[in-house]
Parts: sequence; C-alpha cells; structure tokens
Amino acid sequence: TYYKFLVVAVDKNGKVVSTSKTIHAATKGGKNGNAKKVTTAAEKNKVSLKAGKTFKLKAKQIRASKKQTIKKHRAIAYESSNPKVAKVTKKGVIRKMSSLLDSAVFPGVQGGPLEHVIAAKAVALGEALSDDYKTYVEQVKKNAKVMCDEFIRKGYGVVSGGTDNHLMLIDLRKNFPMVTGKMVENTLVRADITVNKNMVPFDSRTPFQTSGLRIGTPAITTRGLKEADMPVIVDMIDNVISNIKPDGNQCTIDEDVIIETRKKVNTMMSPRPLFAW
Repeated sequence: TYYKFLVVAVDKNGKVVSTSKTIHAATKGGKNGNAKKVTTAAEKNKVSLKAGKTFKLKAKQIRASKKQTIKKHRAIAYESSNPKVAKVTKKGVIRKMSSLLDSAVFPGVQGGPLEHVIAAKAVALGEALSDDYKTYVEQVKKNAKVMCDEFIRKGYGVVSGGTDNHLMLIDLRKNFPMVTGKMVENTLVRADITVNKNMVPFDSRTPFQTSGLRIGTPAITTRGLKEADMPVIVDMIDNVISNIKPDGNQCTIDEDVIIETRKKVNTMMSPRPLFAW
C-alpha cells in the first residue's frame, strides 16, 4: 500500500485554486517511485472539499509510471484565496506534514531563547515524571468526578453526562435559561470563586456571553482539597447562581449573598497555602 499527502488550496467557497503538481508513490523500502503528474486532481476526481477538512480522494486508483498502485490519497484543504498557502521551501518544494509537525515540536515548543521559559519547562517535565505527580493527577480526577456528580445531583446539565478528566462543562440552560456564562463568571469572581464562561453544544449565545460554565479541579487540588470538600464548593457556586437576577445582558444579586459566600471561601482556603500539594 502506498500513501501520499496531496496539498490542495481552496478559496472560501471551496473552489480549488491550486494543487501540488506531483504525486509520489512510496515503496515499502522507503524509496520514492517515479512521479506521476496530475492537474487539479481534486476537480478531476470530483472530490467535495471544505476548508479545514481532510478527505479521501474517491477516485479510481492512480498508477505511477512504474505501475506502482497508489491506493489511498488524502487532500488537506486550506481556507484561503491565496494559491501559495501551502508551506513551500525556498527551492519550491512543498513541505511534508511530518516536517511541519517536527518543527512545531522543536524549536516551536521545546526550544526558545528565553532561559526562564526553558527552565520552567524542564521543571514541569521533571515533576511529571515523579510518583508524587501521578498521585496528584489521580486526586485531580477523583475531585472532578465527585464535583461533577454533585452538580448532576443538583439538577445541572453536564455536557457528556459526566467527566473522565480534570474538568466539566456545565450547561446553564437547563436550570437557568436566562442566566449567561458571563453573568456567572463575573458574579462568582466577586465571591472569590474563579470559573470560566464557555460555549456549549448548539449554543445560541455568542462566545462573549455563552450558555455554559467550565469548571476544573487542578487548582483546588494543588491547594490540598479532597473529595469531601467538593460538595461544599458546589453548594457555594449553586447558591450564587440561584440568586442571580438577570436583566437582559446585565444582572443583579443580593450583596449579602456575595459577602456570605466570600467569607466561606476565605475561611475554607486561608489555612491552605497556594502550593499545599
């Protein structure tokens, strides 16, 4: 079986404006067979392309000059009116996807001239290799599961019906259809609780308002909280959300609720330093 990535540039309407001029057949030994020239392969084979998507070319088998059968092709479509959107070297050779990924890893992620950034990455990777870190991330998942189950018990809609990782996405439309994620985020921060607004599936609101809330447990786990603390946190969040009075894109809340919740938060967290783990 032989494979090839065919890079295709398309405009915003999906019309092919440029394709690579050659298809290479790679042999099992790793050597390249002779190139077979193709012109606008996507149009010739009537492939439906959309920007940002990857498709198989649903065409008859194309044979290279040495009659090596190329059984599969993939077209990578780029949304651009510029036919030169594909990454090309100074010699005019289109770079392979593997080369682009390698460059993104190094120097893209692993490299860089900032010594403090390099040092920070080294420390983070060193921690990730430790047994203590494994225990920590296991606790993060345990805390997230308990917190998610508590939200569900209170009737909140949770996207995917639960969580297998460190976070959960709450759909506010089930219990509070008029309350936006932005309202909740801004109100909770006044009570010293940090969460993030987030879009949910089929959200009718904009990314600046949202109908969802994204909540995670790594930060509170780092400060030493365990499963028994999760219901207490959910109760505080629920109490604030339940007292929000929406008025269009604005909202009000009884200041006493904010003061009371902030006091509970500070009482809970004051004996726990930022890096208790």
